[in-house]
Amino acid sequence: MTKADLIQYFGNRGIYLDKKDFKEFGVVGNYIFIHLINGDYENKGWVEMYEKGYSTLECDREFDYKPFKFTKTYMRKCVTGEIK
Repeated sequence: MTKADLIQYFGNRGIYLDKKDFKEFGVVGNYIFIHLINGDYENKGWVEMYEKGYSTLECDREFDYKPFKFTKTYMRKCVTGEIK
């Protein structure tokens, strides 16, 4: 998923983002992890996890940004609950 794909995916579900609204993001399985840094949804200290496949988006969980790694292994551990 590219930044443009992510912006469109969120926009189609009522969350309108711009490229400068988020610093990093990652996708693993049916989950999107995003670090929002600007705009209406700003949450600088946290990475938010969203589940794909629904017509709306709700943050499932938040993770502290400082230790967070946008690697497939780390994000999988977040999904399975090994990292809280």
